[in-house]
Amino acid sequence: MVIDLSDALGVPVRERNVIMLAAGYAPRHLEEEPGHVSFEIDRALQRMLRQHEPFPAIVMGRYWNFLASNDAAPKFFGRFVNLASWPSPRNLLHLALDPDGLRLFL
Repeated sequence: MVIDLSDALGVPVRERNVIMLAAGYAPRHLEEEPGHVSFEIDRALQRMLRQHEPFPAIVMGRYWNFLASNDAAPKFFGRFVNLASWPSPRNLLHLALDPDGLRLFL
């Protein structure tokens, strides 16, 4: 019944665990750490990055942080900026809009 009500009300998946715990049930959805992806998703992303070669490809998180890239991406961006001088995790918005970043080239 709790699950059916959550579905009917359109409760986001992240909130459903709270509702399940409040109703006295075990959480239904696994909570994972931010930035963590399952093995299958990671494998699919790595394959897509490899298949995109020789063109640059990147995987970004919800806050525009670089999570992964193929071999061509650092070579491409390295032609415009010194990537070693940028703190990790690199943020695409900061990299593109910063006066010392790619802003001059856009």
